[in-house]
Amino acid sequence: MLIIYSDGLVEPRNPGGVGAWGWAANRDGKEITYQFGAEIENPTNTNNKFEYLAIIRAIAWVWKFELYEEEILFRTDSQLVIRQLEGAWAVKAESIRPHYERARRGLAPLKNYRLEWVRREQNVRADELSNIAYREHVQKHGPACVARQMRPRPGFNGGKL
Repeated sequence: MLIIYSDGLVEPRNPGGVGAWGWAANRDGKEITYQFGAEIENPTNTNNKFEYLAIIRAIAWVWKFELYEEEILFRTDSQLVIRQLEGAWAVKAESIRPHYERARRGLAPLKNYRLEWVRREQNVRADELSNIAYREHVQKHGPACVARQMRPRPGFNGGKL
């Protein structure tokens, strides 16, 4: 069985920060591959969006290597992603609907897959990969990238009443 762990994050603030994602595939208890990436800060970036992007990237890898018939267990610490993809929860945020639909389209033809929510402590490698992606993005774009993130949003009065 192939087990794929995925995770996403937005830092240093959610929404609007730098978005990052990571996933790792394991077989027989050994990591066989992984991937991670990040996108520049954007007001539409949310943790949920990047949780979806992580699983979408993992699904794309499954398709790239034609693993359609493989028994696959997708694990993530995002209850929202799992419950929505299972159909237990509605997709209320229109901003993540395209990501939900893309994930559903990618999963639909797979012959033998399951989705499983896991506690954060069981998703350590995927969390580590999304954090590496975030750190590499900040290193590449310099500290100004994060400094821009820390500026107050328009209309924010610094917490003064």
